[in-house]
Amino acid sequence: MTPLSNDAAFLQSAAQVLEDYLLSDVLFWPLQREKGTMLGGDSDQLTPGNLLLSLARLGKAASADPSLADALQEIEKVRRQWKSAWLNKCGKEWDQRMRLWLNYLNDLPKEPRQTLPADFPYHVRQRVILHLLGEEIGDLPAEKKNLLQNSDEMLRSLSQTGEFVWQKSLQEQFPVSSFWYLYRKTGKEKSE
Repeated sequence: MTPLSNDAAFLQSAAQVLEDYLLSDVLFWPLQREKGTMLGGDSDQLTPGNLLLSLARLGKAASADPSLADALQEIEKVRRQWKSAWLNKCGKEWDQRMRLWLNYLNDLPKEPRQTLPADFPYHVRQRVILHLLGEEIGDLPAEKKNLLQNSDEMLRSLSQTGEFVWQKSLQEQFPVSSFWYLYRKTGKEKSE
């Protein structure tokens, strides 16, 4: 299954259980495909951030895909109907993702302007999800903005500008102007 087809399958599965998820106390809700098999890829658990990431990765292709129309409509309907529960989950997930992102950054060697480890493309999804959740939440409290700003300054001090770290096919959905942290030099790039 390709990453984008996994995102489509994720959205279709999420649409079926989103209301139950929002009304539960669970933050990470395991999703399954129709036949009971687990979804593959990096988004096999329903959270607002994973849902927003799948939507962002699919970009315009999501709304152009007739097989996703019902799922997208259901997701939007439930998000509007249970807006308070949605935003509450977004806030809780933001806190959890921030802890994970800071743990990753704190474990990096503290050498200025280094080449980031080869696992950076996987871990940077935490920062992308923080961005997407922040947009969804709206105005983040000052302490959260400061945490995010400090983590960004740390990443800038420890890394160099580089090529887009995810699949090239996703680059249009994640422009450098908004997602600069996806454009860093990693151990997978060739030395200049």
